[in-house]
Amino acid sequence: MDNVQFVNGNQLGRRLLLQVDQGLNLKLPLPGGRALGFGGGLYNRVTAAFTKFVQLPGLGPLTDDDVWLRRKAPNTLVLHARAGNCIGDMASRKLPGTVYAFAEYGTDLGSGRSLQGSPTEYYRKAGRGASYGVGLKALGACRFEYARDCNAGTGNWFVHWGERF
Repeated sequence: MDNVQFVNGNQLGRRLLLQVDQGLNLKLPLPGGRALGFGGGLYNRVTAAFTKFVQLPGLGPLTDDDVWLRRKAPNTLVLHARAGNCIGDMASRKLPGTVYAFAEYGTDLGSGRSLQGSPTEYYRKAGRGASYGVGLKALGACRFEYARDCNAGTGNWFVHWGERF
């Protein structure tokens, strides 16, 4: 469930996510009785996250003129909670971080040219696009990411600090 709205760059609303993962901890036997991997076995993990973006009370709500004419952003308080559980054979050693990958594809479904002002053409956008990348979350909330823009044919490295809601 997600009803978050952006008001001049600040988010207001709430987001509730439920994620279910299944994993396999690989263990490869090596000569001499040694093994490479993390203990072997299957596991299931469930994670629930709740985020609420609240306009701070006591500072007065923004009027329509503040939002649309003066482009003021509301003062926002972020409340975030996360809980989870794992069932199964988890690795006996913890990894120093979390490795993840992402891919996305977006399209205007060919409607860009039929809209008044032809925004696709005005902003010189292709009307569709794809990107993908990989990342490592380590050192607490530090994220190292590589993202590739398939339309431009370029890729960039990013270092982010803090959680992404």
